[in-house]
Amino acid sequence: MKEYLDNLDIQVKFDGNKIIDVRYDGEACAICTSSTSIMSELVIGKTLDEAKEQWELLQEQADKYYDDVERIYERRCTTNL
Repeated sequence: MKEYLDNLDIQVKFDGNKIIDVRYDGEACAICTSSTSIMSELVIGKTLDEAKEQWELLQEQADKYYDDVERIYERRCTTNL
């Protein structure tokens, strides 16, 4: 199995307490790069606290998705025995 290493540097520019720009650079898979791009767009105009809330919501949704995928995979594995 091939292992992947995502390595992104993220820079956030503030105007007062509002995020006005986000940049990132580095090497990462397509999923990591696209999710970073989406998150960058979602946090512009938000405060740091609002951006953290947005991140926590996204993380909860991703965790639920992966839990669902894992349950489906386990069900398939046990029914194919």
